[in-house]
Amino acid sequence: MLQMEYINSFNHNYLKLKTKAEEGGRIRYQQQIISTKKLDGLLPVMLYATNGENGLYYDISSMQGLDKWFIKEKISEEWVDKIMSGLQMTLWSLKEYLLDSRNLIMRRDCIFVNMESEKIFFLYYPYYTEQEKGNMGDLMSFLIENAEEKEADTTAFLYNLFAKWDRIQEDFKPEDMVSLWVNYKKEKNGALEEREERISTCAKQENEELEIIVERKKDLSEFIFGRHKKIKTEDCQKHMAAEAWEYKVDKPEKDEI
Repeated sequence: MLQMEYINSFNHNYLKLKTKAEEGGRIRYQQQIISTKKLDGLLPVMLYATNGENGLYYDISSMQGLDKWFIKEKISEEWVDKIMSGLQMTLWSLKEYLLDSRNLIMRRDCIFVNMESEKIFFLYYPYYTEQEKGNMGDLMSFLIENAEEKEADTTAFLYNLFAKWDRIQEDFKPEDMVSLWVNYKKEKNGALEEREERISTCAKQENEELEIIVERKKDLSEFIFGRHKKIKTEDCQKHMAAEAWEYKVDKPEKDEI
């Protein structure tokens, strides 16, 4: 069982975890990396060694664990995306330095949210797989319990995620979470694109049909009014010719005077 201790010092909050003393006082490669490199997505950490005790101090200042953050708020699609995106970035950082992702403690109280930026941070403990089974059941249950029920798609995804974890449990890895989320987003975006394409096609067809109707009305209008204009012109010409003839008939010749 992990022994965690929360420490407040000079307006900073730390989470303290003990580590094993290595032979010859050596420091593990994993400890050197996480304490000397700034890995995206991981909690900043410092090594300590006092009175024969070795351990790690994780800086959790201005942060809250998921268990506290979601007391009043529900886990929406936006938050699932933040968690998964933060996890994906963290996994990239671990891969860059050949660190095992199974040493991420995937528990509700060990995943933190920065209260200002709302960025997600994960806790990496080099001895985790040696002391604990890599069980993500706590996190899976937490996500289901706090899912935003108004968002049916998000809730369905989280239940599907839980089911996938439940089938393989200890073999379920953080990478599997990210992979399932990426596939979910692709399928959802694909469905949205397909729907938008159908709407666009229908709108295009409607516009084309409307253009045809307008063109037909225009042709019909031109035919009707053109014919009317022609008839009217012919009538005017006949009327003018008749008036001219009448005028000529009525006008007396000079010789007659």
